[in-house]
Amino acid sequence: KSFNITAVLANGKLIAVEPGDTTQRKFGLAVDLGTTTVVGSIVNLYSGEIMATSATANLQQAYGADVVSRITYAVQQEQGIEQLQNRILRTVNLLIDDLLAQTKIDKFEVYELIVVGNTAMSHFFLGVDPAYLAAPPFIPAFTGPFSLRAAELGLGMNPQGRVLVLPSIAGYVGSDMVGVMLATNMDQRKDISLAIDIGTNGEIVLAGRGRIFVCSTAAGPAFEGAQIKYGMRAAEGAIESVNIDSDADVQLKVINGSPPRGICGSGLIKAIAEFLKAGIIDSSGRFNNAQTAPKDLSSRLKERFIKRDDGACFVLAWGRESANGDNIVITQKDIRMLQLSKAAIYAGINILQKEMGISESEINQVFLSGAFGSFIDIESALVTGLLPKIPAERIVSVGNAAFDGALLALISKTSRTRTFFLPGVVEHLELSTRVDFQEEFVNALNF
Repeated sequence: KSFNITAVLANGKLIAVEPGDTTQRKFGLAVDLGTTTVVGSIVNLYSGEIMATSATANLQQAYGADVVSRITYAVQQEQGIEQLQNRILRTVNLLIDDLLAQTKIDKFEVYELIVVGNTAMSHFFLGVDPAYLAAPPFIPAFTGPFSLRAAELGLGMNPQGRVLVLPSIAGYVGSDMVGVMLATNMDQRKDISLAIDIGTNGEIVLAGRGRIFVCSTAAGPAFEGAQIKYGMRAAEGAIESVNIDSDADVQLKVINGSPPRGICGSGLIKAIAEFLKAGIIDSSGRFNNAQTAPKDLSSRLKERFIKRDDGACFVLAWGRESANGDNIVITQKDIRMLQLSKAAIYAGINILQKEMGISESEINQVFLSGAFGSFIDIESALVTGLLPKIPAERIVSVGNAAFDGALLALISKTSRTRTFFLPGVVEHLELSTRVDFQEEFVNALNF
């Protein structure tokens, strides 16, 4: 009788022995540890086919909506880091369970997991103390790459399978940006390219002339709808686009077409751009009034100017139109919050340009990554001064490029090796120690 078995090896080490020929039954996982949402795919490592993709809410949100709050919790609470690690591992296991259920794949057939995320999320995932990420100079306990067995983390895959956390670059430039660079080939392009992941923490990469510069800037939560009077995440009821049409009236696009409940980051950017073009606000961000507004500003728009206890406002949706009966408004404070956020991003870009010795006109390609970058109106981003003044056709949204980078590292040894070397050639600029950053920031505040 013939005796057929399949030996499964990882990095030359035997990790499983299976009856029969199972060479086509080997699977891997790629996971992006987002602060809000964790995304993953299961991939056939024999064919490279993506079998299923899923996403789930990060259970760490119980300890704070942002990584700074979670770092504070980890540092101040006894067993805080253990609790945060437990939450993210539970999240990943829920994701794995869903992917296995969708594909009817046995967990013992899953031999590899590639992980990307911001530096803090990588620390939480591995249960590493993030204390020194809390204050300048934001020193990570490790930058990686870091490899261990799935059994050491209690993950729902082959216990001997390998888990690889891709390397980070600095305290606030994580393996997610390494994934972005990999997916966009920034390290191999001949021209000058810029990649921006816009969120509470804006991560920026400028590559060209044989050099790669990176920085991160505290953009604040305005792009995600936080600290905005009627701000919300991009969910049902969120105003995602605003247009002031030729009849000088306000047209809203709301997610799922339901009555508006608030406005998300992409809607806020579009609204402010429309305000600028219509003359509702001036270049300093101040609302115009009856005396300063353009003479041709229609009465329909003028009646949307109202004053409340919290100051001047512009009504996007009257209470009779909204989901909760409230007027959905943009306040003067909302505009100021957006100015602070967009100035931080633009100032970071200018610092990188200065280091490389280029003008913005020399940038050949801009990649906008992440959830916000996928939905932002590019013309509005240019009008408000969020992005460099270059032709719109040079700017492209690349979706979740960090996750795409993780997928590439999962299926390609060459790509994986590139991620190991990228941090060594990248030059990180710590903006908090630069005296010229504040000047660039102030100069970028106006629209």
